[in-house]
Amino acid sequence: MKHRFFEDMQELCNMVSARDDALNRLFLDIDNDKNPQIQAIVGLLGQLELPDTQPNRFALLCRLVHLSESAVIQTLKKAGKSNEEIKKSKRILLDWVSDFHTKTHQEIVEECENRQLLTPFYRQILQGMHHIGKAKRGRCRFSSCKKRISTKRASKKPIAASSRPTTPTSFKAGAQTSKPYSRQTKSLCKSTKPIIFSNQRGIDETSLF
Repeated sequence: MKHRFFEDMQELCNMVSARDDALNRLFLDIDNDKNPQIQAIVGLLGQLELPDTQPNRFALLCRLVHLSESAVIQTLKKAGKSNEEIKKSKRILLDWVSDFHTKTHQEIVEECENRQLLTPFYRQILQGMHHIGKAKRGRCRFSSCKKRISTKRASKKPIAASSRPTTPTSFKAGAQTSKPYSRQTKSLCKSTKPIIFSNQRGIDETSLF
């Protein structure tokens, strides 16, 4: 049993090495427009509004294979992109790289399951790692989207004080003057009890993965 386990571990390492070798061979195939990955890079260059040149392809390959941003950032700066455009391009590239490696990792996990490599316990660990990575990436995308929405809202011009609608202090002549609206709101907020979230429904968080 122990001998079989180490053989399966070696097989898993071979699968990962084969994937890495295939990625590194893309540098040798950089001018092959028939390669699906090179075609994806060409399409991404168009999305980033960069010319389809070998140095630009190389920069995107470095981002994909080595997870390095330096070559891409230098390429964007050389193209005269603003800081905001560079940030937007980095988000696009991060989504592209994340989706690619998530897919390749999913293929390795599925192959381990189909070939019954390792024990069920260790296969479940691989599955858990994969789902955690996907959940973390999804949270990063949500945070990035939320940040962009907050930035857009903050950039809107504030309403001038003179143009804001005023709250009437009384509804008819001779009536007692009421408290200002802001004070009423403050007293209401003070009287409201804080909401405490808890797992009252007994949801098993591990079932989410």
